[in-house]
Amino acid sequence: MTFSLRAFLSFTCFAILALWGRAASVPVASVTTSSNELTALSINGNSYPQSQLLLPTVSGFAGGSATTVLVPNGAAIPAAGTRKNLLQDWLLDSGLINPAVGASAVTVTFSTPIVNRPGADIVFMEINPGTASDAMQVTINGTTQVVASASWGLTGFTATSADLYSTGTTMTTLTALEAATLTLNNADITQPVFGVGLDLSDFGIAANASITSLSFGSSGTTFDPVFIAGINGSGIPPAGPVSLPYIEPFNASAGSFTAGSQ
Repeated sequence: MTFSLRAFLSFTCFAILALWGRAASVPVASVTTSSNELTALSINGNSYPQSQLLLPTVSGFAGGSATTVLVPNGAAIPAAGTRKNLLQDWLLDSGLINPAVGASAVTVTFSTPIVNRPGADIVFMEINPGTASDAMQVTINGTTQVVASASWGLTGFTATSADLYSTGTTMTTLTALEAATLTLNNADITQPVFGVGLDLSDFGIAANASITSLSFGSSGTTFDPVFIAGINGSGIPPAGPVSLPYIEPFNASAGSFTAGSQ
C-alpha cells in the first residue's frame, strides 16, 4: 500500500467537516423555575435563560386520544380558540398531550428563524410517570428522526396535581380541538418532567442555516409534550474561575530576549 499524505489530509478534513456541529440528541440536565414557569434550562453545560429561548406557535394538531388538554392545578378551563397557547408558553404543567402517532401530528412555527449552531438547537419537554420518558418522532427539513426514551433527561421539576381535560372523542385537527367541549378527566396528574435537546445538523441543516417550522408526533406510545422552544443564543457557561495559560508580557525597551532568563 502506498501512503499518500494528500489523501490522508483530505480524508481528515472531510471527517472534521462532517462532524462539525453534529451531536446526538442530548438530555436537558436541569431547569430553573419560578413556581411552574421555566426561567432557564441547562443543557450541555450551558444555561439558557428565557431571553435565549424562542417559543413557537402551534399551527396544527392531531390527537391520539380524547385526553389532550393539560392545565395547571385549579386553572380555568381554557376557552375555545385559546388551547394552542398551552403548548406555546413557559409553564411546565400545561400542554397539548397525547398527539397522534406519526411524524407530523403537530406542527409548530417560529417567528424568528432558529439557526443551526454547534450543539442543541431545539428543546422538547414532556411529562411521564416513573423514571423514563416516552419516545417521539420529529420531522425537520423533510427528515424524520425518532428520539428514543433514553435520550431524555429528568429536569428536576415535577408537574403537581395538573388538571387533564377530555374532548369526548379524538380531535384530528387543531380547529376541532379549539372548538370542542371540555370535561374534566383527571384532577391529579403528578408526573416528572423530562427534557431533550435536538441538533439541527442531524436533520440535514447546514451549519449557520436555519429553520422556521417543524413537526412531530408520538412514536408507538403517545407522549405528553408540555414545552417546546428554539435556542436562539449561545448560552451562559458555568460560573466559577477560568484557568487561562500564562503569557509573559513583551517589553520592546528591555532589549533582546534571552531564552531561559528570569
